[in-house]
Formats: sequence, C-alpha cells, structure tokens
Amino acid sequence: MPKTAPPILGARYGLALQLAHQMHLTHVRKSTDVPYVSHVLSVSAIVLENGGDEDTAVAALLHDVVEDTALDLDAVGAMFGPVVREIVAGCSDTTGDPGQKPDWKTRKLAHIEHARRAGEKTRLVLGADKLHNARATLADLDEQGPETWTRFNAGADEIVWYYRTMFEVIGESLPTKLRRDLAAAVDALSAWVS
Repeated sequence: MPKTAPPILGARYGLALQLAHQMHLTHVRKSTDVPYVSHVLSVSAIVLENGGDEDTAVAALLHDVVEDTALDLDAVGAMFGPVVREIVAGCSDTTGDPGQKPDWKTRKLAHIEHARRAGEKTRLVLGADKLHNARATLADLDEQGPETWTRFNAGADEIVWYYRTMFEVIGESLPTKLRRDLAAAVDALSAWVS
C-alpha cells in the first residue's frame, strides 16, 4: 500500500492543470508533434519531486502562459494569488508587449539578470524548466543529431552558453538532486558543441 500524507495539492492545482491544458491546447513542442502541455506537466512533476509546494507546482504548470498565450500576469495573480504571479513573472522572458519582442540574446540576458534577483520558489521552477528543456534537447540530439540545433533562434554555442550561465546563477540555490541533474544535463549539452 502506498504511503499516505496530507495532500499538498488542492483545488487550485486542478484549476491550474485545466487552465494550462486549455491555454496550450493547440501548442506542440518545437519541431515535434508532442503536445506542449507535456512540458508544463513535466516541469510541475520535477518541482514536486524536489520539494515544491502547491504555489510552485501551480506556477510550474503556468510558467509559459504569459509568453505563449493571451493570458497576462494580472489574470494569473487574480486566479492563483500573488506568489504564483511572482513566480510566473520570474520565469517569463517576455517584455509584456507582444508586439515588442526583443531579439533572443537580449531576452536571455534580461532573463538571467532577473534570475539573479529571483526568490527560491522562482529559481526552483526555473531549474525544473531548464532541466526538462535540456533533457528534451538531448533526446532530440541523440535521435536527430546536430540538425536539432537548427530549430532554435540561436546557435548551439549560444544555447549552451545560456544553459550554463543560468545554471551558474541559480544552481547553488536548487535542491541537491535538481542541481546535480541540471549540471549533468548542461554538461551533456556542452559535449555536443565541443
């Protein structure tokens, strides 16, 4: 019989799950047929497996809605509270103006600077997001080879630079298992460009 404990996930998690599914309903992972919701489910699972609470698990489900859908931070805050809003804001590299999306490098530099000031909960979701994205990229590299890099808005060296720099910024604040897993994934990505 499985070990039981008081639930850490309540109705808000269920609502966030429904909203994430609805908002990403027609989205797929880059250059695949994999439903995008699989990514946010994976990020939420990684958060929970690394000690996250309901706020971080909810934010993990919603971490891309501001970037990828019409939902804005105010709506996220109204539905799920200020903590979730803050985490989602910290995970987004958007400017808030859909017509004014800066180039890839500018967005990533700003995102790294924001991560330097981010709280522990935001860093947990960022770490989980980076781990899942890195693992997905590694799986594609194993299957498709270096052609995988062409689907990104930056070159392989820049992608690896971003992962390594983000790890340097948030790594020490991550739970041990997540820190080790992310370090291994970043090293494995680096091996593809060495």
